[in-house]
Amino acid sequence: MPGTPETDIWLDEPIITALSDAPVAEKTFDLDAFGLERTMGPVYDILRHAQTQTPLSIGVYGDWGSGKSTAMHWLEDRLTLWTEDAKTNKRKGRVKVYTTWFYPWKYDKKEDVWRGLIAEIMLACLTQIEGTGSGTWTKMAKDLGGFLGKSFVHALSSVKLKGAGAEVSFKDLMNVVDDAADYFDPTRAYLNEFESVLTQTLKDTLGNYDRNGTRKDPPERRLVVFIDDLDRCLPEVALQVLEALKLYLNIPDLVFVLGVDDEVVTQLVVKHYDKHGLPKHKSRNYLGKMFQVEVPVQPLEQKLKAFLAGQIRDNVSWKGLGLGAQDTEVFSDVILRMSGGTPREIKRLMNYCLMAGRGEQLADDNDITPGEAIQIRLLQRRLETHGKRTMLNTVAGQMVFYSLSQSLTNPAPIKHGARAMSPADELRRGIDGTTLSISDPGHREALDSLAGDRVGDILKDPIIKRLLERPFPDPDRLGGLIATATRDGGDAAVIEALEHATSRPWADIKPEHLEAVTVLHLDGTSTQDLSLLRGCVNLKELDLRGTKVADLEPVGGLVKLIGLDLRGTPVADLGPVRGLVNLTELDLSGTKVADLGPVGGLVKLTRLFLGHTPVADLEPVRRLDNLELLALNGTPVADLGPVRKLVNLTWLGLNGTPVADLEPVRGLVNLTWLDLRGTPVADLGPVGGLANLKHLWPSDTPDLRRQAAALKEARPGLEITFGSPPAAQTEDG
Repeated sequence: MPGTPETDIWLDEPIITALSDAPVAEKTFDLDAFGLERTMGPVYDILRHAQTQTPLSIGVYGDWGSGKSTAMHWLEDRLTLWTEDAKTNKRKGRVKVYTTWFYPWKYDKKEDVWRGLIAEIMLACLTQIEGTGSGTWTKMAKDLGGFLGKSFVHALSSVKLKGAGAEVSFKDLMNVVDDAADYFDPTRAYLNEFESVLTQTLKDTLGNYDRNGTRKDPPERRLVVFIDDLDRCLPEVALQVLEALKLYLNIPDLVFVLGVDDEVVTQLVVKHYDKHGLPKHKSRNYLGKMFQVEVPVQPLEQKLKAFLAGQIRDNVSWKGLGLGAQDTEVFSDVILRMSGGTPREIKRLMNYCLMAGRGEQLADDNDITPGEAIQIRLLQRRLETHGKRTMLNTVAGQMVFYSLSQSLTNPAPIKHGARAMSPADELRRGIDGTTLSISDPGHREALDSLAGDRVGDILKDPIIKRLLERPFPDPDRLGGLIATATRDGGDAAVIEALEHATSRPWADIKPEHLEAVTVLHLDGTSTQDLSLLRGCVNLKELDLRGTKVADLEPVGGLVKLIGLDLRGTPVADLGPVRGLVNLTELDLSGTKVADLGPVGGLVKLTRLFLGHTPVADLEPVRRLDNLELLALNGTPVADLGPVRKLVNLTWLGLNGTPVADLEPVRGLVNLTWLDLRGTPVADLGPVGGLANLKHLWPSDTPDLRRQAAALKEARPGLEITFGSPPAAQTEDG
């Protein structure tokens, strides 16, 4: 089917993917965001030390999603490295440590758990330990077949006897379990006989005893059994695993490492033993008696913050939403607070945000930004904890959050509807926990529906307040996301400019008309919201001088822009321009921009105006090799070191800066204009060798006049002026 404007969007390359919450099971040597060497490193020592006494049980404690599984995989990888090194290099006296995994949640009957565990251990010995062969197979089948049944023998027969690397399917293992039920019940009298046979089988397989039954010192081999997700099991299954470890597997050279949510398991134990009359204080000590080594895995807040920052920094999907620095900061803080301190929940919440933002990008009536969509979805999720998820579905609820957001982000009175009212006054009664009130007659009826609904606790929620520190969208723009779609909403000045650029009334403008716009002048208008510009994908020049635009997120996708004029706007965050790699001219004069980090990758820039901004650090400019003009007038820049190698510079404005040292300009061989008025520069020596310099404006001091006279004598063609440069250059360069 040929593409149409309605279908083309579905032919675009995908923007987002989802973060998996699966534990890190590969490349744990490269990925260790939580410093596991501090918590699991000592366990690694214990497991490979020749003097470690076995059997041994180790509990890895942590909440759901806290990283227990990742920690155990981290441990397994290093044990494998240790053992492979011992085998390859024939290191004498080194205990080789083998590993296997057991997942009890796969079993739905408590009677099956211990049989599956034993079968897993036996098969691990047979498939991993070097030197096993047909003799081992025959002896294991003979000794244990009578206890575990004919299916165990069948499972053994499916093993390829080639040492490490052999596999047995879970289906085979379950056959062992089912068949064993007919052969063996641990409550029967011959339990002791079974344990004796099992112990001897492991002794023979691990090879830690000589023919006379004397234990070797140090032992040659050890088997570590990782048991994961115990807290995912049915209560009776989880307890059966613990009982099996305590009663049936007291065998030398075995070590069990269990990942458990200790609070959940303790509650199970308390509840179970309460039925038998055991005091709660005794049953709470159950895990302490089970595990000789306890390892808490709960990342510190600092580690979680760094983990989240890394996920966002490295996530292509997140970058695809074009969120600015303020949005990223707010959402990161909220995700961290809502995650409960677990990496898994951090990833789940990031997926939640990605879905919300991308959904808005794909919507036909995307009257709001991806950042606003994420804000609303996170608010809804947080409102669930107050039992008020649907609060945002009503105009009344939307007005509450809009007004509160305005009071947090704009201290001046706002006007919405008929007349102005202070946001603080507007919300005071609601914040105090009483009936809400608002002055707008158009919304009074809707707000009356909240009468008597105490929302004080909701409005005082620190997470909700944090989300409202970024502007909440006007309810008039929320139709496409929450209620009835409306295509006419948008900034009136932008609509007027687009009508002029397309020579069409707004109602007749279609996506293809927006795509044809290449130049747009909004300078001097009351423009605040650029959302409608998202469709102007071929825009090359955008003039926003003197507008009220503060959020550049909507222009982040206009990758064909070559000129962007932001003079005199309240813009502070340049994050969205990071991807505008075709920009050649960027005017930030008089803005609130202090951080030039996002500009560092705009290597095609030839003209950059920073006059009267709070920019102090030029480090991001260091890579802008094509820069020809750099206006720094009125900035706090003092160090010109980063411009040292910008050899294409022809114009450099330093008027009113604290720059005192001109040494970095010595190599700017193409410089023709240099404005030093109002600087503390006292030595003009570094400019003496700039052969192409034609115009110089130094400060008017007696000493500089003497130096300038010497320069003029040596360079008759150099124009030195102690007054003002041409008017066209004084403000903008």
